[in-house]
Amino acid sequence: MVCCAAVFAMGLTSCEKNQSVTSIQLTPTVLQLAVGEDAVIEADAGGQSVTWATSDASVATVIAGVVTAMAEGEAVITATAGSAKAQCHVFVVEQGGGTAAFSINKSSFFLEVKATEQLKVIPSTPVTWSSENVKIATVDANGLVTGVNDGRTIIKATASDGKYAQCTVIVLQQGGTYQGEYKLVWADEFEGSSLNADDWNIEVNASGGGNQEKQYYTDRPENIRVENGCLILEARKEEYGSGNSKRDYTSGRINSKGKKEFAYFKCEARIWLPSGQGTWPAFWMLGNKGSWPTCGEIDIMEHVGSQPTMISHALHTRNANGTKGNNWNSRNYHDGIEGSWHTYAVEVMKDYMFGRDAIRFYVDDEITAITTEASDEHNYEAWPFYYDSDYTNKFFVIFNLALGGTWGGSINTDIFPQQMKVDWVRVYQKSLE
Repeated sequence: MVCCAAVFAMGLTSCEKNQSVTSIQLTPTVLQLAVGEDAVIEADAGGQSVTWATSDASVATVIAGVVTAMAEGEAVITATAGSAKAQCHVFVVEQGGGTAAFSINKSSFFLEVKATEQLKVIPSTPVTWSSENVKIATVDANGLVTGVNDGRTIIKATASDGKYAQCTVIVLQQGGTYQGEYKLVWADEFEGSSLNADDWNIEVNASGGGNQEKQYYTDRPENIRVENGCLILEARKEEYGSGNSKRDYTSGRINSKGKKEFAYFKCEARIWLPSGQGTWPAFWMLGNKGSWPTCGEIDIMEHVGSQPTMISHALHTRNANGTKGNNWNSRNYHDGIEGSWHTYAVEVMKDYMFGRDAIRFYVDDEITAITTEASDEHNYEAWPFYYDSDYTNKFFVIFNLALGGTWGGSINTDIFPQQMKVDWVRVYQKSLE
């Protein structure tokens, strides 16, 4: 049986929403084991009897607090006493995860962003320290670990003969709670020759998206098609429609409403943007709870041809939206955005900091903006981006290529046709909530 190292929890449980009803304290609350190893989780339940459960018995089993590592992966061990629950996150690595004759003084620990933790090897011996992911945590030549961003990484101490010891560090935002790693739950790689009708709706209308846009959205292959492994939304200069619905341009717009909808997720897409005055491509999401703006809107990526290097992120709510002119938004600027592939993403994160949700945006895997819920008491009028038992709001994906309108502006008639291309779209969720 392997002795569990003490876990550095930094008092974080005091910031969790359920702290007031949790009367069980576990030691440790995070644990790394090699396949085949055992460890004991101690539970202080004030004298109450405790029942144990695992989220994945193929990774780790638990009997009376004794955890056995079965296979590589992660599992959550839950201890229950009456209505109270507490959890320990278990990470199982391959056998021989520490091959040296020395060990690190901690096998696993929590660390807040910008905080530090000093590691050392036992017995003392010259080693080289390294972090598996320096975007999560760094480690200097003396074993001082610094939290950089929320997530999980492995810190290694390697001797000159190549043998090493390692430990797991989970980095949290201030007051945050670790809720597991992202798992892919849906993707469309746009292979084949047609759009997947089980995932997508094609919008057909001349309403211009409510922004005085100039295009007619059609379901014709001239405007929407799948070819060469990409979704193509093509804007064309041509008369279409009749009467009050007659337009001088056509284009494409699709959404996943009623088919693929998500709460608390990371959504990303690899997109090729068009260029030229008057183009207005967008990758965004709407909630399915009620009408706009109460349902909430997340603009992951908006771009207008009049500002060739600009990418915009925005949120719209009932209290703060584009109609009122007071919505949250953030713009950032990048060379080479038009006519090349880039990845745009958003995370909707539960209990990100001090019990408050947050939304974070990315361009090419770099964080470009973040905004946090104003209160730890959910308010759907100010923050409709959450999901609770009494507010079941989920978000669906939209791609469109608009022309002109309130932001697209005047249109250069000599630039057509123009294409917005999507290589893939992927959605991830944390399996451990």
